[in-house]
Amino acid sequence: GSRGLGDVYKRQLLLNRVFRRTPKAFNGACRFVGALSLEAYLIHDHFVMTYIERLHLGYWPTFLITIAITLPVAWALHTILARMTKPIEKRIQ
Repeated sequence: GSRGLGDVYKRQLLLNRVFRRTPKAFNGACRFVGALSLEAYLIHDHFVMTYIERLHLGYWPTFLITIAITLPVAWALHTILARMTKPIEKRIQ
């Protein structure tokens, strides 16, 4: 079934406590990956996994290669889109 808003709120409070106690470098890495999650999702399966799975390297090599390719490409896509949308956002405001 679906969870109530109370469950979501409790989970957010718990994560807030966890992230306040973790090192800043870890929080920065999570922020970085979180900011790229949409772009990574969009390119991961069709543009990365399709080609890497054909190599039949096993789970961990496939995982590491996929991350090594997906994160930089997602970052580049994120940066390009941010630069393209910034002038549009300024006009709207």
